[in-house]
Amino acid sequence: MKIYKRLFAICLIILIFVSCNKTEEIDDKADFFLSEIRPIFFEKLNFDSQNVKNNISTFLSNFKEIYGKQELNYLSGIYTSDSDLENFRLSKQYYSFYITALVSAYLDGYISFNDISGGKEIGLFSGARSNQNNFEVTELLSMMTRAEEIARQAYTLNGYNDRAYGFFVLVNQTEKRLRSTNHLSNPFAHKLATDFTGYNLQDYTQVPVWNLLMPLVVLTDYNDPLNTFQNPEMEKVLNTYNTKLIVPGTLPSIGGKYPEILGPLYKFDVNLKKIDWMLTNNTLLSSTQINDLDMHLGIMNTIVNYIETHKSALLNTWRDKSTFQLRKDKLNEIKSFRQNLASYPKPILHSFINSKDFKKAYQCYSCHANSGL
Repeated sequence: MKIYKRLFAICLIILIFVSCNKTEEIDDKADFFLSEIRPIFFEKLNFDSQNVKNNISTFLSNFKEIYGKQELNYLSGIYTSDSDLENFRLSKQYYSFYITALVSAYLDGYISFNDISGGKEIGLFSGARSNQNNFEVTELLSMMTRAEEIARQAYTLNGYNDRAYGFFVLVNQTEKRLRSTNHLSNPFAHKLATDFTGYNLQDYTQVPVWNLLMPLVVLTDYNDPLNTFQNPEMEKVLNTYNTKLIVPGTLPSIGGKYPEILGPLYKFDVNLKKIDWMLTNNTLLSSTQINDLDMHLGIMNTIVNYIETHKSALLNTWRDKSTFQLRKDKLNEIKSFRQNLASYPKPILHSFINSKDFKKAYQCYSCHANSGL
């Protein structure tokens, strides 16, 4: 019996040794993160699932540990090839994006701080104790500071990367929005998005469509009078989207299942916000403004018809189809107002644009449900 016990102990030691070596070997690979995390990444952003919400804290802790190992490998000079560096860049993008997605969902009321922290007594990012004043804000700001730092590194790692910069624009806006009164988007961060979009649209045929979708998320998701159309650059961006993005769909495969719906829908939303701006800031519309209203209505109507006619099969599989119908309802309200300017009350767009129903289209899982990437 003693011999068997000794043999068992020896086998156990060998097994542990082999397992440790295997783990170290895997951890040294720059694609370990991508092979382990990316296939389940977007399922972890399904905040309608209570099970997902219950496991946010655990997933975030594991994610932080895995990324930390990769960062140490990079700083130790283990990642030297272009493929290793590009894989590490993707790790940075996904890690910073997950943190940003959590904070964005918190700001939009989809998850609570307790969902993120898991009730821990020590902040995972801030190191602050949960009983100190402003613990929630301190921890969230530490998370976004870290996410912005990593996102900034990602777009310069192994040479400038346009797509990674698109991530940075989104992360930067969320970080600034967290810091602002009432969580409105920041004018300077907003300018990054308008500049990036305007630059990319100079030659639309050469631009990866993804680089247009991400800035559009920043420009359309928040009902923010401080910098949306008060920012004169937005007029240029809107005009460029409306003239250069002539076909509202026809997006190539860029990850996610529904970009061919969301691309047109985001364009719809920018025009909707413009109409909201016009109606909010003018008691009566001038003849020029009425002409502008007709133009925006025409564009929005084209988008709705395009989605219903050419993307109906995809639309009917979309879990958030209801948010499309609500937009269509608002479009019809605006049309009724336009036909009866003297008697029909102005449609209330402000509250809808800032509602959770509107923002369903901006939840990551809305596009990536059950798609893996």
